[in-house]
Amino acid sequence: MRALAFIAALLMAPAAYAEPVRYVLDSAHTQVAFSIEAVRLQQRAGPVRPG
Repeated sequence: MRALAFIAALLMAPAAYAEPVRYVLDSAHTQVAFSIEAVRLQQRAGPVRPG
């Protein structure tokens, strides 16, 4: 009975439509970082530097 009610709710729900969005990243305030966890004892993190 619950499965039937769930399927009915899905069929009656309106579809959600979204417009595509384009974001511009500010290179002065954006950075790429990484994190590595080894054997759950140590964790290292740091920035990725170009070049």
